Amino acid sequence: MKNTSTVALVAICFAFLTPSWPLGPTPAAAETPPAAQYHCPMHPSFTQDRTGNCPVCGMKLVPVRPPGAASGASGASHAGHGPMEHAPVATPAAGAMRIGAEKQQVLGIAVTPAERLAGARTLRVLGRVAADEARLYKLNAGVAGSIREVSAAASGSRVKKGELLATYYAPETLSVMQLFVVNTQGYDRFKPMAFKADGTPEGEGHEDEADVSRRNSGLYKANIQQRVMQLENYGVSEVQREEIIRAGKVPDSIKLFSPADGFVLERNAFPGLKFDRGFEFYRIADLRTVWVIADVFLHDARHVRPGMRAEVSVPEQQVAMPARVAEILPQFDAATRTLKVKLVLDNPGYVLRPGMFVDVAARIVLPEAIVVPSDAIVDSGLVKRVFVQSGEGVFEPRAVETGWRSGDQVEIVKGLRPGELVVTSGTFFLDSETRMRPPVSGAAAANGAMPAPSGHRPPGGAGASAGARVSAAGEEAAGGRAGGGR
Repeated sequence: MKNTSTVALVAICFAFLTPSWPLGPTPAAAETPPAAQYHCPMHPSFTQDRTGNCPVCGMKLVPVRPPGAASGASGASHAGHGPMEHAPVATPAAGAMRIGAEKQQVLGIAVTPAERLAGARTLRVLGRVAADEARLYKLNAGVAGSIREVSAAASGSRVKKGELLATYYAPETLSVMQLFVVNTQGYDRFKPMAFKADGTPEGEGHEDEADVSRRNSGLYKANIQQRVMQLENYGVSEVQREEIIRAGKVPDSIKLFSPADGFVLERNAFPGLKFDRGFEFYRIADLRTVWVIADVFLHDARHVRPGMRAEVSVPEQQVAMPARVAEILPQFDAATRTLKVKLVLDNPGYVLRPGMFVDVAARIVLPEAIVVPSDAIVDSGLVKRVFVQSGEGVFEPRAVETGWRSGDQVEIVKGLRPGELVVTSGTFFLDSETRMRPPVSGAAAANGAMPAPSGHRPPGGAGASAGARVSAAGEEAAGGRAGGGR
């Protein structure tokens, strides 16, 4: 009996002295939950560790939910269920931010997919009326002289074709006109005789006289042709040459007639004015057809083609007329940074006058391209950006290059793919967030630690900010454990 008691005592002592080895994995110690933080929704810069009201606006403080709560909750929900395979998570772009669904609703954030579309729009530019250079007439002096008489037609006056404008005296033309009178008066006496079918002259006369008549007629024709060319060079019109032939004498002065129906653009002729050869008396324009020179910017000029139809209107007169694009002129206006486009149109009733400003509208077809609403573009002057929804509640800024604009649609040349969601409402808030907070990068971005959409750092500097980035699930789990402990 004594031996039995001794053995039992030794066994009990051995059990107490032997180290305790765990048979299975020991559960991890509960993490100490971080201190709860509360902030004002309207003034996120104010935070404290207890509930209460905002001292600025009086709103009730709400708990601060660090980003990454959803991923933490997901991990907590799988606790105790064995190993779990995690899907690869894409690293957020620099400057990306996470905004909850409730806050998106409050801020009015809306997204629209980028689409590939072809556009058409009406190009509206300013134009200036100019005279058709093919219908512009300059009356210049072919010889030196002096002006004797001038008609009442002045700049802006309408004149008819053949209307007398002025007369001038030119001494150098007298000798040529005298020869012209002699040649034309003697030409009638040497007109070629009529001949029969067999080659013999009709009526009286001999064969040798007919030959002489033919030779003399050819010489006179050559002389007259030479005088006509000289008189045309001096500015003597065909009307006045016919008057000289009928009168048979040299006139006292040379008459200046209007060459076409039109308007006097410039008048430099005055009574008694002495002029040299090449002096311009009048400049007359036939305005039945006019030009319109339109100023088109470079990004619009590439869509303009010769032959396009356009409409020219004068708002003050409520008149609109069809026009046609003739050509794109090679001149570039450095002051307005525009190209010159020439349009041709009829001018019934002479509504358009040189120098007038008109409105030009042309329908242009734009090539197919990726387009987004114009509200999605944030233009800072140097860089144009859009905000792309890269995940559920995740928005990232992205620099883009834009092209043509049609109504509220803007072409995206570079930076977007069709189908990507871009923010069209609430871009001002997102832009202000990216400007006030540093971009996310490095290990913080890889772990999904993106800045909260508050625009301010929590108190305590960078260390406090990093410590505050805990998942919502971890916070709830910590709170549960703390509650269980209590």
